[in-house]
Amino acid sequence: MFENEADWKSATTVICDILRGSSSLAVQTRSSQAESGRQRSQSSSWRYEQTQPHHVGPDLKSALFSPGHLRDVLTRMSASDFFLAYEAVPDLELTAQIDAALSEFSSIDLTLVKLTVGSVTLTWLLVSLGSSRDLVLWKMKYHLRKAHFLGPSSPNDADPKPDRGASAQVVNP
Repeated sequence: MFENEADWKSATTVICDILRGSSSLAVQTRSSQAESGRQRSQSSSWRYEQTQPHHVGPDLKSALFSPGHLRDVLTRMSASDFFLAYEAVPDLELTAQIDAALSEFSSIDLTLVKLTVGSVTLTWLLVSLGSSRDLVLWKMKYHLRKAHFLGPSSPNDADPKPDRGASAQVVNP
């Protein structure tokens, strides 16, 4: 579903710097909350496009909102106590994985952020969880497995696998 854990504050800085030129930003959020034993899902999305002629500075007078406001909106996405950000594979269709994750957690927001400049796309997956139980479940199911601490064979196997690339040290008693 994702590649590496990302520093969302740094990613926000990169996004805002790139959005000064011709580029587009698409944000899609899918949420799920358990209420009275039933899952309630919501979806929202928005898109920001900037077209900037070559060698011309941005015209802040005609902008719908300031770059500082955009930075605040992106930064507030990490306001949850249980927040994780990942770099995602840009061309990978994540709908099935996102649908599966929405049904597994009692309270979760999954946000897909895509920044496009020409034919280059950078993608992030933001995860906001509503409880420490969901955080532990997420880390066991997705985070640790991606970090290669857990093998892909058994989702219930919680024993860390040895790092085969690390050199062994022998200590004589």
